Amino acid sequence: MGRGLSAEGEDACDEKEGRRSPGYDATRLEAEKALLESEAKFRAVFDHAAIGIALTDAGLRITACNRALERITGYSMDELRGMSFTDLSLKDDVERELKLYEGMVGGYIDHYQLEKRFARKDGRVIWGRLIVSSVLNASGDFQFSVSMLEDINERKRWEEALSNAKNEAELYVDLMGHDINNMNQITMGYLELARDIISSDGALSKENASLLDKAYESLQNSSRLIDSVRKLQRGKAGFYPAKPLSIDDVLGEVVGSFRNVRGRDIRINYTPCGSLSVIANDLLKDVFENLIGNSIKHSRGPLTVNVDASVELKDGRPYCKVIVEDNGPGIPDSLKSSLFDRLNLATTRARGKGFGLCLTKMLVDGYGGQFWVEDRVEGDYSKGCRFVVLLPMVDGLSLY
Repeated sequence: MGRGLSAEGEDACDEKEGRRSPGYDATRLEAEKALLESEAKFRAVFDHAAIGIALTDAGLRITACNRALERITGYSMDELRGMSFTDLSLKDDVERELKLYEGMVGGYIDHYQLEKRFARKDGRVIWGRLIVSSVLNASGDFQFSVSMLEDINERKRWEEALSNAKNEAELYVDLMGHDINNMNQITMGYLELARDIISSDGALSKENASLLDKAYESLQNSSRLIDSVRKLQRGKAGFYPAKPLSIDDVLGEVVGSFRNVRGRDIRINYTPCGSLSVIANDLLKDVFENLIGNSIKHSRGPLTVNVDASVELKDGRPYCKVIVEDNGPGIPDSLKSSLFDRLNLATTRARGKGFGLCLTKMLVDGYGGQFWVEDRVEGDYSKGCRFVVLLPMVDGLSLY
């Protein structure tokens, strides 16, 4: 009797003879179908991912990418193929990125991550987070890499806003801690002198009565500083909205408040400028009070202050140019560049400059204007200084 063949044996014989059973074909079709479904799912994930994805070869060239990378970079898929991420990177970052990629191709690292700025096709620079991972072949050698680029511009904007808010808060704390403490020390010094004189002589003479005036002046300065910081905080919080203001009304009021400075021969020259209106807010008066007050505070004896307003075109837009100049001791060239260091939190704790000019610059910058200081007589700082304020006019740059 011959031996019978099992079903398995029949399948084996069929396979040897080049024939496949219906069961084998069904299994193969199911495997192919599963593979196609898997590839379709991968393609769907690849194409519809919210972040940019690209496959890159050993030369860092993009061989495939998805629609998100198109959207983030502004380049089409056809344009991106053959490019590398270093083509999009700013020059300062290229060398570092190339070294990292070379290390990945060489097998020293398997992935890296960078937060860096990228240049879009339209020229706009954005922040992105780039994650690059290597894919190895069966022998463990580099085959290609998968790069993922996420647009983090919005996050960076909020981080910057948070950092600025923190810096401002630290600036205010520094002002209150440093400047007011100095003013209080001055006040206490004058009062202690006055107390010692009273203890020894029983009363203050007319000559020594000025000690009380100086103590009172120091307290006034302290109160003004607190008021200035409060105004600046409220201004940034939107309590003082921008609106058209008559520069003549503002300057006229400020100049009038300095007409009589006790114990000083102060002359302030101002000719009304007519109907010039600027875009600012109610804190504009503080700008010019600070400038004229600064001239008086840092001078001795007779002083002349000239205030002038005129129209100046800048980049095709009309600005109101206000000049406040004096014939005081001036500001040495070596100090001009550091006048606004108080605005830099990296140096604010090391420097004890007053807050008036910094407040002025903060306000003018907020109006979309410009503020700087120069010599009244060019090349000779000792002949006095000139403060220049450029403010957008109603018909010019609007802050609304």
